[in-house]
Amino acid sequence: MGRSPIQQRLLQYRNIAVEPPGDARSETWFMYHLGRRLKEKAKRDPRPRNAGLNALTWNYSTTGKHAEPEVEEVLQEINGRTVADGKLLPGSESAAINNTARRTPVVS
Repeated sequence: MGRSPIQQRLLQYRNIAVEPPGDARSETWFMYHLGRRLKEKAKRDPRPRNAGLNALTWNYSTTGKHAEPEVEEVLQEINGRTVADGKLLPGSESAAINNTARRTPVVS
């Protein structure tokens, strides 16, 4: 399953046609691993400008040989959690359902 993040906190699910060639990766992979590197670098630098990166939640699970992040976890994070106990906001539990994958394709 290929995933394409776009602006406005939207994710579009697409069935992957072919595996990417060589070292090509998804946008989700790129953003996750760039964020992980930036967060690791900020952890070693105590300056106030890094406070935002150090406070950022960036602990998503990964799968596959290229460590692709689990987009469903990102969706739940985008939908929000309560400050007091970190529980998902009401309605967020169903945000990870991939309705596109549940549809029957129309063959013409």
